[in-house]
Amino acid sequence: MSRSTARRDLARLMPAFAFALVLAGCGASNSPTAPSARTSDQAAVNAVLASDPSFLDDGLMNAGTSTQAARLQPAGPAASIPPLTFWRAITGSSLDVAYAFSDSDAAGRPHQADVTVTRRFTGTFNVLTASGDTGSVVHKPLADTWVRYLRLRRLPTGGGDATVWRLTDGSLVEVTSDAATTTVASVRVQGPGVDTTITDPTALWSLPRVRAFSPGDIVTVTATTGRADDVVLGYWHDRRAPFQNNGDGTYTFDLHIGDTDGGWRWFAVNAVSNGTLHDDTLPYDSKAWVFGCFVGPRPDRDWY
Repeated sequence: MSRSTARRDLARLMPAFAFALVLAGCGASNSPTAPSARTSDQAAVNAVLASDPSFLDDGLMNAGTSTQAARLQPAGPAASIPPLTFWRAITGSSLDVAYAFSDSDAAGRPHQADVTVTRRFTGTFNVLTASGDTGSVVHKPLADTWVRYLRLRRLPTGGGDATVWRLTDGSLVEVTSDAATTTVASVRVQGPGVDTTITDPTALWSLPRVRAFSPGDIVTVTATTGRADDVVLGYWHDRRAPFQNNGDGTYTFDLHIGDTDGGWRWFAVNAVSNGTLHDDTLPYDSKAWVFGCFVGPRPDRDWY
């Protein structure tokens, strides 16, 4: 369900992105037949981004996959609704891509492009409650802003002076609901040969050297938030499951890498306020970080 939902959402977004690519290729030019160097570079950068759409849509925060609430920690006596399952329903989405070119050579051709990808999701956050004989669904308005930073470099290819744009660095994705009070302070990732604590989701990571795991590995993810009663969820492929609340503002999740898994994969740490799930009078309040990992041997090169 979630994969098909993500594909449909991406299908809606990609025509707009392709249109931006066409505009970049058909913009102002130095002559009637030759586009300007900057316009040509932007079109080339767009083509690289479009070649791997997962950097524009990881399919996690816009999926409609439901999460079972049975494993959640007790909400406490103030809870007004007992949740059974919950899910997002995305009814609107938009994509904006902003470019900053730098490190130009003597001919004025840039060697670096910093790209900010911003997506906007709107819809509802839905909680199926156990109240009454048949239960009922609480619908809360949802508005999320999804941001990722990417860096591309123009690198030599083959012999001579030929160059081509390559994707070299990327940040985590940070997803923030409107008027959010929920925070994520850090995410620690521990697995075979890896022990990394992430404190800045906007920092760029060298993609060829990003954390890598093997099929069958067990990876422990520990999130620190600003409250001890948040609900923290882990998203991996179609899996949706809660972190263990340690009672001190930290939350732990054991991620099992599939035996048949491979390539670039995404994992989301999503913290929502206790009231998002347990109080029908409080708004949807969410913060998420999405980080990438490589399953299997990483490519031996300086770009992804």
